[in-house]
Amino acid sequence: MLEMFARFEKNTDFFAGYEVPGFGRHSLDVERLRESPVRITVAVGAESAGEPPHRAGLALAERLGKPAETYPGDHGGFGAEAPAFAARLAETFSS
Repeated sequence: MLEMFARFEKNTDFFAGYEVPGFGRHSLDVERLRESPVRITVAVGAESAGEPPHRAGLALAERLGKPAETYPGDHGGFGAEAPAFAARLAETFSS
């Protein structure tokens, strides 16, 4: 258990110190996304409502003028809710 928490602490330090700052500095070119011929589907996790990843997804969907698709789990539902997430993904892309 102590080894697991030591790894978790190192990963958290890396994530918060290296990855998170880049999220805040990045700005999407929403106009280019709107003009893209590629289908863009914005997804949010059902269990992460109100959290930053969920709010960011809703804001992007709104800026793109389309609804956000809700998927099982939190912002990483593909891990914790893999079977339900896969079913929802198949449903989304079959239409």
